[in-house]
Amino acid sequence: MAVRVIDGGRAIELDRLRRVLSSSGHSSESLSRVRLELLTPAELRAEAARSGLRQRDVRHVPATDMHMGSTVIVFEPDA
Repeated sequence: MAVRVIDGGRAIELDRLRRVLSSSGHSSESLSRVRLELLTPAELRAEAARSGLRQRDVRHVPATDMHMGSTVIVFEPDA
């Protein structure tokens, strides 16, 4: 429903209307707000390392007509 840049460009906030339709035809709706911090890959890796995680993989998700493309960094516990 809405996307806002907040905190001087350090994060974005998403307002969404979630609709669920069950196989029996029952539907429900709920509003949700999600805050996403805007980090560079280097900042994300550093934050993950401080949390005891290490990078395992990088995956690229291509854009479609419905979604923008993205890069996914997969982390795992640093053993």
